[in-house]
Amino acid sequence: MQNLKKVMPLMALVLGMGLVFSQSAFKSTTAVRYKYLNNNETNINQPSSWQVITSSNEPSCDNGEQLPCVIEVDGSLSTFLINHPTAADILDAPEMKSSKSEL
Repeated sequence: MQNLKKVMPLMALVLGMGLVFSQSAFKSTTAVRYKYLNNNETNINQPSSWQVITSSNEPSCDNGEQLPCVIEVDGSLSTFLINHPTAADILDAPEMKSSKSEL
């Protein structure tokens, strides 16, 4: 019984470390790039106003300062837009990669 009391904390530590390493192996850290589809601020906080960028639809941005053009989000686009509801918020975010002029 005494040996079991001495071994249990070590077993718990080994099990805990195993769980930490196995869970961290399954997390995805791939960020997704989105382009803003509109040419004004209307519905900028709606996910439907954004499109995932693939190699076939790479946007051309004029680097104007009024609207975001490309953002790179590591996580949910909806959550990002809830936390950044205006063009100014998105333009100030570190996820903002390029901008464009409002037409």
